[in-house]
Amino acid sequence: MRSGNRHSGARRFHIFISEEYVFRHICIKDAVVYVNGVPVKIKGVNRHDSDPETGYTISREQAEKDLLLMKKHNVNAIRTSHYPNAPWFTQLCDRYGFYVISESDLEAHGGVELLWEDEKLDYMKRMAITVEMEMFAEAILDRNKRNVIVNKNRPCIIMWSLGNESGTSPFVEAAGRWIKEYDPHRLVHYESIYQNEEFPYDASMLDVYSRMYHDFEGIREYLKQNDRRPYMLCEFSHAMGNGPGDLEQYMEIFLENPRVLGGCVWEWCDHAVYDGIAPNGKKRFLYGGDFGEEEHDGNFCVDGLIYPDRRVSPGLLEYKNVIRPVRAKLVDGEKGLVELTSWLDVLPVEEALEIRYEISLNGEVTEEGTVSSQTHPARTAKIYEIPYQIPEKPGMVHLKLTYLSKGVLPCIPEGEELGFDQLCIREGNPLPEEIPEHQSAEKRSVDLEDDGRWITIRGEEFTYRFDGFYGVFSSLVYKGKEYLQKGMEYNFTRAETDNDMCMRAAWEKAGYSHMKSRVKTITAETKEGSLQIRCTETFAPLHLQPCVELSARWEICPDGTILVQAEGWRNPVMPWLPRFGMRLFLDQAFEQVDYLGYGPLDSYPDKHQASWFGRFQDTVSNMHEDYIRPQENGSHFGTYQVKVKTENGQWLEVSSTQPFSFQVSHYTQEELRSKKHNFELEESPYTILCADYKMSGIGSGSCGYAPEPEYRLEEENFSYEMKFRMGEDTSGSKRN
Repeated sequence: MRSGNRHSGARRFHIFISEEYVFRHICIKDAVVYVNGVPVKIKGVNRHDSDPETGYTISREQAEKDLLLMKKHNVNAIRTSHYPNAPWFTQLCDRYGFYVISESDLEAHGGVELLWEDEKLDYMKRMAITVEMEMFAEAILDRNKRNVIVNKNRPCIIMWSLGNESGTSPFVEAAGRWIKEYDPHRLVHYESIYQNEEFPYDASMLDVYSRMYHDFEGIREYLKQNDRRPYMLCEFSHAMGNGPGDLEQYMEIFLENPRVLGGCVWEWCDHAVYDGIAPNGKKRFLYGGDFGEEEHDGNFCVDGLIYPDRRVSPGLLEYKNVIRPVRAKLVDGEKGLVELTSWLDVLPVEEALEIRYEISLNGEVTEEGTVSSQTHPARTAKIYEIPYQIPEKPGMVHLKLTYLSKGVLPCIPEGEELGFDQLCIREGNPLPEEIPEHQSAEKRSVDLEDDGRWITIRGEEFTYRFDGFYGVFSSLVYKGKEYLQKGMEYNFTRAETDNDMCMRAAWEKAGYSHMKSRVKTITAETKEGSLQIRCTETFAPLHLQPCVELSARWEICPDGTILVQAEGWRNPVMPWLPRFGMRLFLDQAFEQVDYLGYGPLDSYPDKHQASWFGRFQDTVSNMHEDYIRPQENGSHFGTYQVKVKTENGQWLEVSSTQPFSFQVSHYTQEELRSKKHNFELEESPYTILCADYKMSGIGSGSCGYAPEPEYRLEEENFSYEMKFRMGEDTSGSKRN
């Protein structure tokens, strides 16, 4: 070592830290949030640091992948649930253009599980047990200070959150007052304060009225009040498993009311641990209880819009279209007049989007084109005239508008589809008018044999057997081939979804999964060349009163066509039904599916915004959605016709003049219900075809609410009609 001044000859190093910056102004006017003078809507998600292989340790590259995926699906905001993110995360949010609600690391709602002598102690009071302790006062303030001081220079952050589900106390309120004094230019929210209405609290430092999983009526009631604060759902629409099913209803409220800032769906990704590949080739994702732990929440953290490996779920595609950048409303279908409302924040429509249109007749596209652009500023509505030709042939006509990126929106490449609208131009029967073969087959006849239990029906090309005890067909032999591998069944239930959690106990108590049927009266007679079977029957669980009474008329025509018309009465004392329909067990070789209805994704009464009405072809295997915890999936709402086929051309078709739901699967609902993981599923030897009068909606009842009444099968009286046909294609393509 050199002697003398140890600094002699030393080099000086200069470290430069560069920062990107923007000018941003946030204000509230008439209970509406403005950013740089533009009223904004939060169309966001709650996000955790999570990965199935690296756990809660997330790299910049992993986070960037999430952000780019959000951009492609129209998400514009992130709540950092339930802790501040790494400083580089908000730098990425600045770069890619997200609104951020940065949340302090305060989470104490585990206190609600504590036992007290007073069992009636209010839920929110129990939640606040921790934050009411003076020993935590400094920690509460410190965590909020760190969140704000570390992230204060990030322009993407428009709001601070004091924490999550911890109740309130003077110490939480003090932290809120400190934030407003330190950073008066951003908004502050804390949902727990408004959940504590029975106790004194100070919300003066809070700029928004924020709630979680607030029901629709509750939102409307709040909006009737004269409150200075915008309304926000910091959590809504629990996206667990098959769901959520209430996104469109929430978004309608968001868009109709300027005072509603919007909300963040719970949540972005499923949380599960990757455990290699199962023998059947599926990834093994494990969750609570799979590691021998005594206390766990099961799969309650498998609750995201994307799977753990970042595969997109139907729920994210549903959300993407619900928060599409443009919404269309039909003004005059005959003249081609459509009103388009832009929900872009800044860019004009003509600069950001290309709009294409399709006209379809009975699900078949007849015309395509591009909508002529016009000057259309952000956040305005304009009337467009689209010069399409309405088909002269009778039937149902739809206009589909698709919104494509022009490549100027951040991170969204040119040609990327950002959403669509489908509008009905003309109602009508979408099925082709045909002269039934049996009406022109005058020489054909139908013979009947009745032994008191079994009714055997014989025609020139078929032999069917009807079970007089259960009121359904036990055998369908057409042209020498048996179509039913086991007898038909009436079907009342489904493999419960995660979002059926709020109803599962009631359905189990009602015995819907083991409903039994008994025919009370039955008659069979030939009439005008056909055979008619009339039966009345009762459906009840083994230990309870009847649930449904049904009166059905089956007509078997000389060509083998089966028509059924039925009227039902549901016992209003019983809970609403998951579904009502029939189950057919076909040979597993029935793999090809053609249908006229809502597709190509599965669809339900309250969850079909990512699908549209059309004619689709698919396979039974591909129509299964492989949720980590197996559950109801693959149903198709608004169907008029479905045909399942084998490779050699054998087919069975179900159709109706009124829309119904169908589902085809290689898994029984009993198998889906019994297994904890998708990699444990075993295929049935059958292809199961469900033809339902109605499948109830999905809702978000795992943490929110059951479907609204209009989406539930709770009507006391109902009726339906269906037609069953069988055949075999002997020429041409087997897929057509």
